[in-house]
Amino acid sequence: AGMTNSQLSSGALSITPVDIPAPSPLTFAANFAPAVSFTAAVTGSGSIEFGEAGSGSYRTLTGVAPVVAGTTYAVRAVPASTLFRFSAWSGTDAPATAASLFNVVADADKSFAASFVVRKHKVAVTGTAGGQISPSGVSLVTRGSSYTINALPDPDSVFVRWEVQQDPDGLDDTHGLTTDLTSTQVSLNPVVSQQLTRSYSTAIDRNQSFRAVFAEKTTLALALSSLGSVSASGYGTLGALTAFPKDLPISLLVQPKDGYRFERWEGTDAASVTAAGNNWTIVMSGNK
Repeated sequence: AGMTNSQLSSGALSITPVDIPAPSPLTFAANFAPAVSFTAAVTGSGSIEFGEAGSGSYRTLTGVAPVVAGTTYAVRAVPASTLFRFSAWSGTDAPATAASLFNVVADADKSFAASFVVRKHKVAVTGTAGGQISPSGVSLVTRGSSYTINALPDPDSVFVRWEVQQDPDGLDDTHGLTTDLTSTQVSLNPVVSQQLTRSYSTAIDRNQSFRAVFAEKTTLALALSSLGSVSASGYGTLGALTAFPKDLPISLLVQPKDGYRFERWEGTDAASVTAAGNNWTIVMSGNK
């Protein structure tokens, strides 16, 4: 129940005053740091990125960008694609390193310039005795472009194959070129032997070595019947006179016309043709 007026007037309610301290004054301090910025310039196809060292986070540095004074930043040059590579740093605050990544302390305004160039690769073309190659020697070829090599055997020789060796990891003209073809060889299937010029085209994406292999020429003379045909693996259907590399085993396929069957080989060198199951082989130790 509430108090009555008589109770209030009789002093039943006691009020004790409390001192409330005045609030303390607030103090503010404005701190200022030197205004520091990075300035970027790029030549070629690429960009410059930066971020606090060790953070692993980068953003593109375009024009002028403010940075935190005293902070160490990682700055890197990034090619626009694999067709390009970083070439060099330049500018007022260019680092001495040739690497595409470096650290710098933002103790003053900094200016960096990065240049990028089209990536090129070294291509070496050689050949064994018995023919000519074109082009020959070492060439610088723009990455991604098509490169054609040609092999022309001498009259008494035949083209056997191209041997190809690629340097690992997409190495370019800034690295050495391996020309030793004793490992990781890729033999290309020969085409019809009557075609004297052997052309091979490929897109260049790393340093590569090519070697044309020639061999002494032998010929196989066939008296062909109209009732069937003879083909050789890798050479297609054979004509009356076909050139082959000396000492090369040739796999022969006899294809009779419908209604006929193969009966036998005839001729001076018929005994040179050996059978293994349904497969026929002749070793071109000389003209046959």
